Amino acid sequence: MSRNYSISKSEFILIVVLIIVALCVVIGNYFVLPAWQELSQTRELHARQTQQLENLRREHGKIDTYREQEAQLDEEIAAIGVSIPSYYAQEEIVAAISSASQESRLDVVNITFGGRVVQSKDAFLNQLKNAGKSGGEAISAAAGGPDTVTAEQLTLNVSGSFDEYMRFLSIFELSSRRVFFRSATLSAAPDGKLTGTMNLLVFSVGELPETFPGYAYDAPVPSGREDPFEPFDRGAGGGSGAVQTGAPDFYVIISSSLDNDSGVQMGRYPISATQVSTDKNAHVTAALTLSGSDVISFSYTLDGKTYSGTLESEKDTITISVLSRARKSADDNVGVTLDVTNDTGRTVVVSVRNDDAINPRFKLGTTRGTVLLG
Repeated sequence: MSRNYSISKSEFILIVVLIIVALCVVIGNYFVLPAWQELSQTRELHARQTQQLENLRREHGKIDTYREQEAQLDEEIAAIGVSIPSYYAQEEIVAAISSASQESRLDVVNITFGGRVVQSKDAFLNQLKNAGKSGGEAISAAAGGPDTVTAEQLTLNVSGSFDEYMRFLSIFELSSRRVFFRSATLSAAPDGKLTGTMNLLVFSVGELPETFPGYAYDAPVPSGREDPFEPFDRGAGGGSGAVQTGAPDFYVIISSSLDNDSGVQMGRYPISATQVSTDKNAHVTAALTLSGSDVISFSYTLDGKTYSGTLESEKDTITISVLSRARKSADDNVGVTLDVTNDTGRTVVVSVRNDDAINPRFKLGTTRGTVLLG
């Protein structure tokens, strides 16, 4: 005989309490606790953003100060860009040397370019620290970047007094463009005149521009004809053969002994600072030497005066325009014989215009390589 079991009131209350506790635990774990954690994270994020907002408000209050600093920094950057520009051009350096020579009256007899070298900044600095030792390996110009240094060493042959020499150095010391003098060798004659050589280092920092931006060069407006190589009316023509077209690479101007200009002038067109000349009323000798492939190294000598540099050109020809004049009297003996050494693999075209038909002032001397007279 069995008895019917019934839950007591206390047991019922206990079961209900357990169920409520279980529900609270489930609700707490799956609903309340995640929501609380999300609330805490949101509060922390709000606090951080509030602090950032306060910082931005304080920084915004300094915006006028920052603008003033920005303008000042722009001026400093521009000054550095003038001192050591991001481009390198031999013409700029030649113009600076020519201007300093004229102002100081120190005679710069010759400028020799050592060749442009593109290096990393570390290699360039190591080369300066280990003067006389080999620096870092040069890299190609195509690899230029913000850490690239383009440098070239120059050698100047100078002649003048000590005061002129010191003025020449002072001009570069006070100039905006940095030109660094590495060494100098001078000797003095009994009359106090100094002759010797000066070694310079010029460099630029930064990416190599695809297009040369140009440089500021204050020069007087030239007088006379716009193109000195255009024929004069009733002028005698040149030789027959290859004809030079467009702007020449080099020029030779032969004047009469009665003209105010120098008798013979020779230079790299159209850079007047590269010109060498002679005032002799006599037939003198000149020589032009060309070598290299992509970058042409050149050196020309006129009556003992020499100039050298490099020429970058994609043309298949190297042109020399010779502008001459008819002789004005029997005592007019100005003339030149030009020897050409062409080791470039390109064709050198010598175009002669307006020479004296009876007694030519210009003569093409000895040649090596392909040299055509036009």
